[in-house]
Amino acid sequence: METMHSEVTLHQMRLFVAVAEELHFGRAAERLYMSQPPLSRQIRTLEENVGVQLLDRTTRSVRLTRAGEAFLQEVRQVLAGAARAQRVATGVAAGTMGVLRIGYIEAVALDILPRVLPRYRRIFPGVELELREMHSTHISSAMRDGEVDIGIVRLPVDQEGLEMEWIAENPFVAAVWDDHPLEAGVPDTSVLAKEMFLTYSQRICVGVYTATLQICTEAGFVPNIRGYASSTPELMSLIAAREGISLVPVQFSMIPWIGVKFARLPGSAPTSPIAVVWREGTINETYRRFVDEVKLAVQAPVAV
Repeated sequence: METMHSEVTLHQMRLFVAVAEELHFGRAAERLYMSQPPLSRQIRTLEENVGVQLLDRTTRSVRLTRAGEAFLQEVRQVLAGAARAQRVATGVAAGTMGVLRIGYIEAVALDILPRVLPRYRRIFPGVELELREMHSTHISSAMRDGEVDIGIVRLPVDQEGLEMEWIAENPFVAAVWDDHPLEAGVPDTSVLAKEMFLTYSQRICVGVYTATLQICTEAGFVPNIRGYASSTPELMSLIAAREGISLVPVQFSMIPWIGVKFARLPGSAPTSPIAVVWREGTINETYRRFVDEVKLAVQAPVAV
């Protein structure tokens, strides 16, 4: 057989598999809903394209050559891969497959994610989630650098190159040492005016820092900030050591910190907005489905 080595198509491969499995051109043609002569021509063209004889034909039988047997194994893998590629492309377009890299703030890890992730994984098992806890400022920069696809952040953040959707207002509570005279509720935020405050560095937690200033300003005073913490465990240990009090997201009251108790702020106290963000122009069905699941989760009230 003259070697031509032209392009082999998936269509030719499918026809070859039918003939190889039936070992009969007539039955293969019936299986393929086509007549026998064009099927025979396609197989001859396939052999010319491959450059070797794949089938031994006689008037009574059809059998695979050794090259045909090897070709059949490879063709089945190619066809399976093509079908898988089609499923993946369709699934990604539909938001049911792919990889989603999510950056999220600490408060979300304590409250929203435990409600979102089990349901999302159950409904969309084909989407692989890569999860990273980060500060809001780091999420926005990581997103612009292409390290994160979607983020759950506390506003404000640098919105350059990003799109966002508001999902919730996050209430704050007062965190104080365990024998502080404050009871379970703060009658008026202005009673905190004489306290020494601790908070996070504005560089890493601008959202909490901003919310703290807003809550105090609305109550008619500027907080006397005594120190800054770089992490929540550090902040809570400083509070337990009576270095000062702090205003923190309500989710942190869900954890029994040693030497720390929490007091509710008045319902009129300002809250802190949480949003889902993504790179401008990148929203797709996978992102949208995750955003929808987050919005469903935050509809459940947070226990204070």
